[in-house]
Amino acid sequence: MLWGVPVLLLLLQPEVSAQRQRASIDNLQYLFDRPAEPIFTVKEGDKSRKQVALDLPDEYLTDRQKELGTEVISRFGEKAERIPVQRINLPDLRFAARIGKRAPFSLFLPEHRQIAGKLIQVFLGMRNLEDFWSCASFARNHFNPYLFNYAYSVALLHRDDTKEAHLPPLSELFPDKYVDGSVFTEAREEANTAIDPQQRALESTKFSRQELYTNVEIRKKELHDTM
Repeated sequence: MLWGVPVLLLLLQPEVSAQRQRASIDNLQYLFDRPAEPIFTVKEGDKSRKQVALDLPDEYLTDRQKELGTEVISRFGEKAERIPVQRINLPDLRFAARIGKRAPFSLFLPEHRQIAGKLIQVFLGMRNLEDFWSCASFARNHFNPYLFNYAYSVALLHRDDTKEAHLPPLSELFPDKYVDGSVFTEAREEANTAIDPQQRALESTKFSRQELYTNVEIRKKELHDTM
């Protein structure tokens, strides 16, 4: 029995749709990468080491990014895989800007807790995965990185269509909160003084995996004891 092309397309449609859904879920991890850097810089997933760059609509860029121009921005991801972000009619998100982009963020502050809760509700209210991805990309580019990562993580855990999304450990997103600041100073000093790239790689890494793990665990305990 010979099947016609329309029948084959109907049979393949669910599989193609599932693959697209899986790819969309995998893309969500890239909004976590390098939270202190602009969203248009090259991103790398925690699970996969594939390098990607996000193509944002002009309306999603900050005033400073618009001054740089799309030609300059696109240079950051010349060799990376491009992931488009579709423009949607965004809800009013101006409330989230009340926390400065570089300001400390704490859930112990009532105003911060209220803003975070409101942003979570916005994320949860997005009607589908594409709208959520678009709204989250805008928020990632404009708002406080600690606020965004908290609200974004909570939304990923509670949305029905993102429960399979991967959440990287906080110690990788904000290592400065878990490791003594002198480590970064020493690393920069070694990186600037070592001539041989291999010597730089060997000598600048003074902390072994176990030592880094110990530092993280000590910091976690300190934070737990203060809560």
